[in-house]
Amino acid sequence: MKTLVTPIFAIALAAAGVMLLWPTHRVRAFNPQPDPPAFGLIGVDNLETARLNAMCADGLLPGDVPPGPCDVTLSFRDISGRVLKQITASLQPGQGASLDIGGMEMSGRGRMEIQPRILPTGRGFILATVDLFDVTGRTAALLNPTEPKSLQMMPTPGQ
Repeated sequence: MKTLVTPIFAIALAAAGVMLLWPTHRVRAFNPQPDPPAFGLIGVDNLETARLNAMCADGLLPGDVPPGPCDVTLSFRDISGRVLKQITASLQPGQGASLDIGGMEMSGRGRMEIQPRILPTGRGFILATVDLFDVTGRTAALLNPTEPKSLQMMPTPGQ
């Protein structure tokens, strides 16, 4: 019995060594349902302006997707979801669009919470930022997701 255990142990040890040295392939994660850029609420007072920017990506995109035109709808909503201001644009790779909303445009009643929003109206990948600046042009805040986001509309579960 002693002679049988030693060869089995040696074979198992050799197999473990081969597994550790075997070349591995790098695995890339894939998000089957990419999310459009999302921002939370930001506060804007009467002397500030919020600017929502979208740049149609023209470089290397996730999943090796070639750059293409971007169809975007930029908007600002109030805390109850009502659209305060909105534009739609069709951008070529490398082009951008922006939408400004000033504190005085919203209500004139002091600080107000708003949500910058980019609606998934079509195709393309965009880089999005939100800039909050005062009357002197000084930036008070900059929100910047770090990777291009898809604008492709995804079906809701159950469809």
